Amino acid sequence: MPSERVQRQIDRLLDEAEEAISRYDWEAVREAGHAVLAIDPENADAITYLASADRALGATAASSPSPQPAETVPKEPPPSSVSTPEAERRQLTVMFCDLLGSTALSQQLDPEELRDVIRSYQKVCAGAVTRFYG
Repeated sequence: MPSERVQRQIDRLLDEAEEAISRYDWEAVREAGHAVLAIDPENADAITYLASADRALGATAASSPSPQPAETVPKEPPPSSVSTPEAERRQLTVMFCDLLGSTALSQQLDPEELRDVIRSYQKVCAGAVTRFYG
């Protein structure tokens, strides 16, 4: 089992891969996946992400180390099929939440620990927003 510091690095890289997937940035997914496998060669998530990136980029399965089947990965629609919607007026509600003392906290904690604290805070906020259909 990797040390806590190494595990945090792996988690950070996997988070980067997930964010890259949401942006359809398959090269970034591939880079993050390879970086994780350099640390943890049997990481199932990294293997799955690499397989997804390879499929999305049209690469052969031989370019990723022993890929496992992954969920269906959406490809970005071609620009010609994207229509520009007409302008419309919408009513929005915007909420701002502040983590009291976060600046001082950021000076006391390691970046990885601060990330964990902020993620926990965001999960609590998201739960409250979801509970009220936000």
